[in-house]
Amino acid sequence: MYKLAPRISLLAGALLLAAACGRMDGIPLSGPGTDGRSAEAGAMEGITTETSGFALHVEMPLDADVDGFDVSVRRVACHPGEPVPHFEAMEHVGLSGDFVPGGSAELINNPFDVDSAHPAADRFFLVEAGCYEVAVNPVTAQGWASADCMAATARGVAVHDGSTTEITVVVQCSGGAPTAGGLDVIVGVNRPPHLKHVEYRPSKLTPACEPVTLCACALDDDLDPIDIEWVHTLGDDFTTGPDVALLEGGPGEVNSCVHLVPAGPGYHVITVTAMDMAWLNGQLVSMEALLAAQGDPQPSRATIDLPLHVGPSRHGGYDCDSPPPVPEPCDECDGKVTDLELRWHGRNAAQIEVLTKRGDDLLFSGTVAPGGTFRFVGVDRNGTMGTEIAIWVNGREDVAIHTSCSRPIGIGMEFGDFEVVDGASRRGGPFCASRPPAWPSA
Repeated sequence: MYKLAPRISLLAGALLLAAACGRMDGIPLSGPGTDGRSAEAGAMEGITTETSGFALHVEMPLDADVDGFDVSVRRVACHPGEPVPHFEAMEHVGLSGDFVPGGSAELINNPFDVDSAHPAADRFFLVEAGCYEVAVNPVTAQGWASADCMAATARGVAVHDGSTTEITVVVQCSGGAPTAGGLDVIVGVNRPPHLKHVEYRPSKLTPACEPVTLCACALDDDLDPIDIEWVHTLGDDFTTGPDVALLEGGPGEVNSCVHLVPAGPGYHVITVTAMDMAWLNGQLVSMEALLAAQGDPQPSRATIDLPLHVGPSRHGGYDCDSPPPVPEPCDECDGKVTDLELRWHGRNAAQIEVLTKRGDDLLFSGTVAPGGTFRFVGVDRNGTMGTEIAIWVNGREDVAIHTSCSRPIGIGMEFGDFEVVDGASRRGGPFCASRPPAWPSA
């Protein structure tokens, strides 16, 4: 039987379940406990019970160093200037193995979305009616403060005579598991979302005036709703866009694309940010806004900067209003090659020599850097290179190229580590193609 001197109210605090009845005279905040920690009890003078109880520990698969929580409850004034009876209590509790909202109608959208699944804990306190401050401190198995999860505090919690006050506290972790504590404090573990996939369509190297689409897929391990934001953080304005299209996925997943048309050559940076969402006062807001409103601002997002290199438009202009140029006469290779420009795609600078088929004539000799180009012409009586040329790299023959026009040769074709950039033939004239645009860089 309980013997109550003052009136008692019920105050529940969310953490792992543990129950005990015993004599609680005063506020034992220090001293040895049964598990080697400081004594975990809070009480009011005049309560006498018989002792019984149990403790349960459930190991959670969280990427955080949290083994449990130190939950403290302190009596505070409900109104300025009023006297406050001294009361403090602290208990250590472990994770419960439960998840919230867990299908509970009272907990859905309060604050977590219906599809969310946050690891949680729960603790019930018996206290006098009044106002309290509840502090939740995540700790490791060794009793040290957690390096992965932040402490949280609920202030001005009112407890009324004969009823239970239930509150939820969110503890933010950097990819691990937060905790909750005190006054039936439901602790929801929140982990930031992450970007699973980013894609350019067709490429991050694009001519001006051509449409470009960037897409991102974001996931949230807690199955929270996700909002994706695209921001043009560097570069001139686009002719069109950025226009955002949101393609919903399943719970905790979202796909989003941004469509744009660059107005001219330049270097751009598009920043994509994924933020998990929760409910606050009946509105869906970012988890960061919820944490800030709770008084524990912490980041909860995934972000990345995406570069976009824009070259001249395909018709050679530097803006989308430039008229296309009149194309120069060109044709396929005919009558042997007279002029070639090649690009070296080797990893290092190299000494390169180009000789005719029998090695009678040296058409080019020089050092070429990776990505560099070099040009040479035919020297026979018709100004051609003969039927074949041999390219030597650092004193060794590397590749042979047919220059008789009996085999295909044209701009963009590759022979070993060499790419045809430009060229011409005796009867066909210039090869039909334009030089690749020079892509701007940061």
